[in-house]
Amino acid sequence: MKVFYKMGGLVMLTLLAISCGVEKSSDEELTEKEVVEVKPAPVLTDLRIVMKTDKGAIAATMFASKAPITVAAFLNLARRGFYDGLSFHRVVEDFVIQGGDPDGDGEGGPGYFLPNEIDPDLKHDKVGVFSMARKSKPDTAGSQFFITLGVAEHLDGGYSIFGEVTEGIEVVESIEVGDKILGIEVLDSTEALFAAQAENLTKWNGILDQRAVK
Repeated sequence: MKVFYKMGGLVMLTLLAISCGVEKSSDEELTEKEVVEVKPAPVLTDLRIVMKTDKGAIAATMFASKAPITVAAFLNLARRGFYDGLSFHRVVEDFVIQGGDPDGDGEGGPGYFLPNEIDPDLKHDKVGVFSMARKSKPDTAGSQFFITLGVAEHLDGGYSIFGEVTEGIEVVESIEVGDKILGIEVLDSTEALFAAQAENLTKWNGILDQRAVK
């Protein structure tokens, strides 16, 4: 009987050692194969631009932190010179000035649509708000944008606000139909924003390149 208990104890110790060895190996495998490092999302900062027009310069801040897709699309077009020479084709007193249409009739665009980016903290509540024009349906913005000439709260929630004028409100208020955008200078680095939107930029630029060839 004593031999039996001793042998039983030896067997139990052996099984316990094996069991512990298996659990350790399993933990190591889990750590090595399944635990993925979670990288924090990039923190995007707002970017400054200067839009040069026939009537003077308009300084603005682009809200890359709140509307990264829209700002990336706008600044990509600016970088490509898309807006250079385009006119403001629509001016409504106390409402908006609108530009960015390559056709000049309110129907043109870059060849792709952007999704609405609505941030509840951003409102059309003053003069100088940059917002994207679109067709009658949501998610149809392209290159056309408008700058408010007054409060337009009925547009809240339906149009993507992506910036605001910081200097040159008097220039905005002096714009007339036919006045041109001479160029847009981006004062801050777009590296982080463009890296975050790399997939979209590849798609947009592919479409723009095809249109340029035609």
